[in-house]
Amino acid sequence: MRKIVTVLMLFSAASSLAQDAPQQQLLELVEAGRTCEPVQNNGMLCTFKVDNQLTITIKDVGGSDTVVGFDHSDISERFYAVLYFGCVVVVPGNAHERNYDLSYGAFISPKNAAVYSTREECQSAD
Repeated sequence: MRKIVTVLMLFSAASSLAQDAPQQQLLELVEAGRTCEPVQNNGMLCTFKVDNQLTITIKDVGGSDTVVGFDHSDISERFYAVLYFGCVVVVPGNAHERNYDLSYGAFISPKNAAVYSTREECQSAD
């Protein structure tokens, strides 16, 4: 009986890792597409280019006049972006293969331009 329980625990852990792989890949994709630069009188300007299609711009990151621009976001493509509870979220579009669960997404904080895996992490960003 002990062997069966151990095997089930290992299978469960491997299954969890397999489900985490697409999420981690998405986080890395969004982070790799981030560029930030200081802009005179407007703080920091960060642009996120994801999958050569989606483009998001955040002006005055963490400032008092933060503006989020969805320069190109189309639900018919592999990824698109939405504003959700104060965070920009990169989510799968209609052209994305259906290999993800409901927690799949990358949360970008307008407060620091960091990328998070959950809404809670993004909302608590400094």
